[in-house]
Amino acid sequence: TRLLPAESHIPERAFTEAAAAWSEPGDWRGAMAPGAPGRPLCLFPPEPVMPAGPEPAEPSGAAGSLLRPPRRFRWRRQVFSLAGAEGPERLAPEWWWDDPAWASGPRDYWRVATAEGPRLWLFHTPAADAPAARRWHVQGSFA
Repeated sequence: TRLLPAESHIPERAFTEAAAAWSEPGDWRGAMAPGAPGRPLCLFPPEPVMPAGPEPAEPSGAAGSLLRPPRRFRWRRQVFSLAGAEGPERLAPEWWWDDPAWASGPRDYWRVATAEGPRLWLFHTPAADAPAARRWHVQGSFA
């Protein structure tokens, strides 16, 4: 199989799988494919991130307040320290799809570099009712 571009700004819908032998080549120009600028090379279902230390209080204001990635977090049984972050890039769910994974509303994505080496794609959902520390997830890793 191989990947072909699809019309979507949602990361997991930006491509489709097709049979390599019976499909026409796809035109990736302008597509948000895995590995495209700003997109991770490895994309996977969201995995929760837990704080690994005290975090500053959440900014005052509505649920849509800008939130920075945690300075120290635990993911896949390892503790990571934030070395740098770029973002956010807000992606909203496509209203015409009833996707339970996006039921909590728009997501703010951050490209995060860790002191331990991995570069990760973290997001949080500003509209979620859960405490800020529990809203962070990893959805991809950069090469």
